[in-house]
Amino acid sequence: MELDVRGQSSNIRSYAVHPGSIGGTELGREAPLELFQKMGFVDAQGNMLPKLLHR
Repeated sequence: MELDVRGQSSNIRSYAVHPGSIGGTELGREAPLELFQKMGFVDAQGNMLPKLLHR
C-alpha cells in the first residue's frame, strides 16, 4: 500500500494480491513449522493434515 501511495504523484499504481494457500508449494520453504501449525496445515508433529492431502 505504501508503494502505491508513493507512486501516485508519478501516475504509477501498485497492487498486491494474496497468492492463496502456500501449503505444498516452495513459497513456504523458509516459513517455520509453527506458522503451518497455526494455519491448520500440519499437526503437532509436522505431518500434513489428511484433509489437505486430497485437494
